[in-house]
Amino acid sequence: MKQTVYFFIASLSLLAACQSSDSTTEPADNQVATDTTYTVDDLIASLTRQLERSPDNWALYEERSRAFYAKGDVTLAINDIRGAINLFDSSPDLHYLRGFYAFAEGDTSLALAEYRLAAEYGSSDPDNFYQIGQIFFFRKQYPQALASYQEAIQLDSLSAIYPFAKGYLEHARGNLKKAQTHYEEALALDPTFEKALLQLHDLHLDGFKDETTAMTFNQRVLDRNPLHPLAQYNLGNFHYRRGVVAQRKGDVPTFQGAFNEAVQAYTFAINKGENASFAEPFFFRGYCYVMGERYDLALTDLQKAVKIDSTHAQAHFYLGSINENYGDLETALGHFERAVAASPDWADARVAAAEVRKQLGR
Repeated sequence: MKQTVYFFIASLSLLAACQSSDSTTEPADNQVATDTTYTVDDLIASLTRQLERSPDNWALYEERSRAFYAKGDVTLAINDIRGAINLFDSSPDLHYLRGFYAFAEGDTSLALAEYRLAAEYGSSDPDNFYQIGQIFFFRKQYPQALASYQEAIQLDSLSAIYPFAKGYLEHARGNLKKAQTHYEEALALDPTFEKALLQLHDLHLDGFKDETTAMTFNQRVLDRNPLHPLAQYNLGNFHYRRGVVAQRKGDVPTFQGAFNEAVQAYTFAINKGENASFAEPFFFRGYCYVMGERYDLALTDLQKAVKIDSTHAQAHFYLGSINENYGDLETALGHFERAVAASPDWADARVAAAEVRKQLGR
């Protein structure tokens, strides 16, 4: 299953109405700026002026906190939300926002405490309970996570993300039929929900071993977005598998055609940019080039794969093989040894490393 962390990003309404007329050269504080040069810094300055006049206005602290967070000044954002809470401790929205900041900073204990305070103070925001569920999910406290997701569903039965979260949880712990049910519930609410479609692809491919059904879900993503990088990667893998089967059968035309289609799909996935930090499209395209004896292109892709993931055993193995073929035994040995380090039980990598050491007289 693709390990993607899904969590809610708080809505930051940064160009909110402000109140002042300190200068005729900048937007009035009681107007929303129409000048495209009006920045987050301008908003922060306006809110700061208002706080100087109204230091007990918790809402101004909240809004400036959001502005600081949008700018990337997390410490100042946290300071302001603390100030707001000091003035209005019983606000569930303020505790939710403090929890969100803590979660974004990786402090899940504080985040959970703040989200629970928000619930205690009567939060009716389903995302508050969703976030509680996410923390329990990351801790593998699955019954508590499911209960929290269900609370979110009770508050908002029309959002697809909450049944999807239940499906993702069941998928993670191997309850495939339950996962399927929840993913399909999400799709019933939103038939275009790409995350559910892609997870159903993975579920049917890896869990139920039903490639045909898996690819129908992947195709639904491509029908809406033909250049979707993950769906193109899945399509590349489909053609790659076809090519491997054809190669084993000695069907050269089908093998060549399938690998060419795989290269095209992997290229679409890579060129979209979202996979710049994902080694697999580079590895598989590189492997296709190896099979087509395009070693120059294979080297480039395999080197990108190990740059992204230095422990990618297969990429190191084929880099070792290509460099050995080119006569660069030192480089070849380095890659074979990295392949062994990453996958100690891989017999082929151990044998390849031993053979190169023998050639080097070691």
